[in-house]
Amino acid sequence: MITLLLLLFMALPARAQDRDAAYHEAAEEAADMQFSTVMMSNAYAPPAKQAAEEPLRALGYIDDGAPAPAAQAPAFGPQAPARAAPRATVPLDRYEDAREQLRALDAEAAIEPPPLVVLGASSFTGRAIDGALALDLDYRVTLTGEGLWKTVPLVGEGVVVVDARVDGRPIPLSRQSGYHVWITQTTGEQRLELQLLVPSQGRRGSLEYEFLIARTPVTRFDCTFPTEGLEPRLRSAVQAEITPLPGATRLTASLAPTPRIHLVGFRDMGDDAGREARVYAESLNLLSMDEGVADLFTVVRYNILYAGTKRFEVFVPEGLEVVSADGEGAFRYALEPAEGGGTVVKGETAFPIRNSYELSLRLRREIDASGAPFELALPRSQGVEREYGWLGVEVVGKLQLEETARTEVLAVDVRQLPWEMVQSAVSPILRAYRYHSADARVGLKGTRLPEVEPAAASIDRVIADTVVSVEGAALTDLRIRMRNRLRHSLQLRLPEGMEVRSSLLDGQPVKPSRTPEGLLLLPLKRSVGDASFTVQVVLESHVPPQGLISYRDLALPALELPVSSLSWSVRLPARDLYSALEGEVEPQIYAGSGRWYQASGGGGYAGPAFAGGVVSAGETGSMPVKIELPEGGITLHHNRYWVEGDHPITVSFWSMRRWLRAPLALAFFAGLAVAGAVVLARPGTSLREHGLGLVGLVVLGVPLAGLASVWVVALAMTVSVVGFALWRRAPARVVEGLGAWRGSLRGGVTWPEAWTSRNILSRMMLLSGFAFLAFFGGILLLQLVAVLMDPLGG
Repeated sequence: MITLLLLLFMALPARAQDRDAAYHEAAEEAADMQFSTVMMSNAYAPPAKQAAEEPLRALGYIDDGAPAPAAQAPAFGPQAPARAAPRATVPLDRYEDAREQLRALDAEAAIEPPPLVVLGASSFTGRAIDGALALDLDYRVTLTGEGLWKTVPLVGEGVVVVDARVDGRPIPLSRQSGYHVWITQTTGEQRLELQLLVPSQGRRGSLEYEFLIARTPVTRFDCTFPTEGLEPRLRSAVQAEITPLPGATRLTASLAPTPRIHLVGFRDMGDDAGREARVYAESLNLLSMDEGVADLFTVVRYNILYAGTKRFEVFVPEGLEVVSADGEGAFRYALEPAEGGGTVVKGETAFPIRNSYELSLRLRREIDASGAPFELALPRSQGVEREYGWLGVEVVGKLQLEETARTEVLAVDVRQLPWEMVQSAVSPILRAYRYHSADARVGLKGTRLPEVEPAAASIDRVIADTVVSVEGAALTDLRIRMRNRLRHSLQLRLPEGMEVRSSLLDGQPVKPSRTPEGLLLLPLKRSVGDASFTVQVVLESHVPPQGLISYRDLALPALELPVSSLSWSVRLPARDLYSALEGEVEPQIYAGSGRWYQASGGGGYAGPAFAGGVVSAGETGSMPVKIELPEGGITLHHNRYWVEGDHPITVSFWSMRRWLRAPLALAFFAGLAVAGAVVLARPGTSLREHGLGLVGLVVLGVPLAGLASVWVVALAMTVSVVGFALWRRAPARVVEGLGAWRGSLRGGVTWPEAWTSRNILSRMMLLSGFAFLAFFGGILLLQLVAVLMDPLGG
């Protein structure tokens, strides 16, 4: 029996050591998680890289690792045949540019950007005082990222920060994930100096200190305790030295990278009796404004040093009504009027509280519903050494928030607020403040915004595909993708002369109706959640037939709801030349990520691609009409965004017979050449006039050069020059001149006795010039014959 008892007592210390190791392991993991959470807020993607990737993602070169959906051609009717995915042909130089941009992005992505926050060495020096450690923290950090917000972790929120400075300047601190943090846009190397008070933990006779720190590569700790014979132990210390001093003990240590300091191993034989607690407070105030009322949610965080306290008092300014107050430790409270106005919340716990405590208040204030400004005075703690606080303002109603005045309050960025305030808000926080004074006040004004009934339906996208025949018949397949909650029908105002051929609702035939005013009503269904559905209607209209040169208009029905996005394709016969589609606004291009979007020529489409007559109102919807798209032809596109409701959409374009291109070009350039030759042939024409005439010929000819090929232009000029020469009897004069020149050569030309390299080179160049002129003239002659043989060719 005695042996068993001895074995049991021997096992007790081992079990205690195991429990102690498990506790510290869990505490280290929790501290690591909190520190990593703070540092993860500094992870970012470089804005320059994001901006560079955006156009390439829009072109589909970057898919963010997600498989791209298969391209689908627009189908007309439920029985439309499947077509091959469309292909785009781009110039080689554009393709090369896009590929070079991708390579540059890959090279840039291979280079990791520098971290925003790099923690340097930290050094804690100080001494132990009654119930706390008074430490000075010297902390070095390096910050990068011009214009970006950085979050620098300092110490755990259980530590009282008496003062915080950067290069001698005071800085505001916030809280995040259990840490005091510094949120800043500063860059470069920074030196932080903090004065800290670390409250003790544990019971009298076996005190310890435990608090969070930033995990730095080098951490030094130097503290003096006013008691002899202590053996303090510092966990995570790789090197520690205890130095006895007269009436004191000094501990110096170098720590491994750790986010937690745990100091144990010394005794405090004093008594809490007779000690007075020193309390530091931080107030978090969230003002939630609605029509006629404002709720103020206040959380007061206390750090309690040296001794415990049971009493917590908060002064509530006049005009604020205390709705509730709550805290831990069997908290109870009473409301007492204060001298000069206001209310004092006197709270008490069942037992003394040490280290930290939180008190929650809910306050309410009536505000003028007409939007008159009011002044908000903030609650403040009484009987504390120091208090600072934060104020965030959110609007949950239909109000426009304005700031009219502020006293002893500093406006800050919302990102500098403690993270708990941002998480507790039900609406975006519009204004944020920080204050240190008991007289902090903010003047605010909430103006009611006009009420607008939200739309019961919305049109996300309209896709229209119009086929125009040579005779002027036009069929339009109109697909409307929308969402609907309450509407029973969608109203369309059809252009004059447009008729309905068929209508579908998510592929099922439906029967539209007409209003007394002649408006078309398409039946709708309700959306399931945020899912959209498609309304399809096939319309027939007529435009003037194509002439030699024509100007025609096309129109879509006016929808009663605004349209977010419109894509309109017009398919035309390939035998003519067309201008781009012109609308009331220029075609718009969506410059987003892969979802933002000339004419192709083809075979001989010469007739209508549809058959059948107009379906009457009684038959509409009974059988869907199928449009067969031409495989050839010209396709023009028009894209628009944000089209107002009940607004007609029209486009217009020019067309010209393709075979008119060559005759018009010949006539135009021949006229230019003849006119220029007549002007230049006048007696007394100066060199300046010759130059002006040549410049005018080029200026007038360049705009029409794209209408005809280079060979047609050259032929026109050649024919013009030849015609002018015949008109001026140039051939006869040339024959006479050649005869005289030949006679002069017989008596005046002597061949060189020695063929030098210079003579050979000059003659070779002369012969090459004549050969080139002969070759060029032959090509012009062949082109002229081709034009005369096929005057109607493209």
